[in-house]
Amino acid sequence: MNLRFKIKIKIELIRLQNIRANLFLVLSFACYAQAQITVNTNKTVANMPNYSVSLSGNGNIMAIGIHEATNNNTKSGRVRIYKSKSGVWSQVGHDIKGEAVGDYSGYSVSLSKDGTTVAIGAKHNHGRNGTNSGHVRVYKNNSGVWKQIGGDIDGEAEGDWSGYSVSLSGDGAIVAIGAVLNNGNGENSGHVRVYKNNSGVWTQVGADINGKAAKDYFGTSVSLSNNGSILAVGAHQGGVLTGYVSVYKNISGNWEQIGNDITGEPKDNFLGWNISLSSNGATVATAAYKDNKKGKRHAYVRMYQTKGGAWVQKGTDIDGKTTGYDVLGFNNISLGKDTITLLGAYDKDRGKHTPIINYVRVYKYNSSNIWKQINTDI
Repeated sequence: MNLRFKIKIKIELIRLQNIRANLFLVLSFACYAQAQITVNTNKTVANMPNYSVSLSGNGNIMAIGIHEATNNNTKSGRVRIYKSKSGVWSQVGHDIKGEAVGDYSGYSVSLSKDGTTVAIGAKHNHGRNGTNSGHVRVYKNNSGVWKQIGGDIDGEAEGDWSGYSVSLSGDGAIVAIGAVLNNGNGENSGHVRVYKNNSGVWTQVGADINGKAAKDYFGTSVSLSNNGSILAVGAHQGGVLTGYVSVYKNISGNWEQIGNDITGEPKDNFLGWNISLSSNGATVATAAYKDNKKGKRHAYVRMYQTKGGAWVQKGTDIDGKTTGYDVLGFNNISLGKDTITLLGAYDKDRGKHTPIINYVRVYKYNSSNIWKQINTDI
């Protein structure tokens, strides 16, 4: 008998000055305006985060991926899309289910700006290129029905885990896909591919963007600018586990790096686990979830902006708390004008990958070059 636990996922709508309406996924507590969505899964809350989440530009449409959900087959995964109308959240169309056993479909999701297009990563799909090569499927909402656009975008080779991360451009016509275990530049160096929808056919834009060395896990996170011409990529284990972020621009079909890599500090820093690129691609925020400053294990988030072709830090570090294991920015980073909103957690097992999401923090950049928290932890 397959037992399912109902997880009440509470949705927080935070409206602050200089921030457009943003929507954040928060488990187990409530604050401000809220609605409740019940998601069935075969995992308890403590075993999360077996989900991914993406929001439309105005925060009124949300995609939730539960990659260990059992639908067609065990752990095939699924994605559900919801829309808010007058404060009521209703599912849009049917569940988008994984193709086969163990696909982990929904491990990554990304919505277009208007919420009518969704990209879904299934890192363990056994596509035409071998076991765990992975694939990405893109769907369009046609009169309430989610229909696939073009064919599957398959990983290059067996064991690539293509679809580990995905990001759509604002119009949904361009998608970036991370394959963290690709061996193009050494074992598990990782790579990112970018595709454009040309009359229903997904055509690669430029060449593969490869990690710099073995075990970089390049493509852990990806983020496209609104027009899809600028791409940020995280490699959380690059540089002896310090991690790094690289930003690229599409110039005449070639992906050329903007400035130098943004690198983490001490060993085991894991910078680049999560990233967020501004709509114009001029600002990037990145999280490092295993900082060890002053002997205390906590995380930090940094904001960088490009000046004269170089990435310059904007403001001070936004540090996680030093009590417990605070993985600040682990779950979600959202950029606004001179604001940054972070969804984070304390890891109850101190590094065993079972964090409990338990706060949202909002910071504003001030004239003293400091990111100051402007809300209490939610």
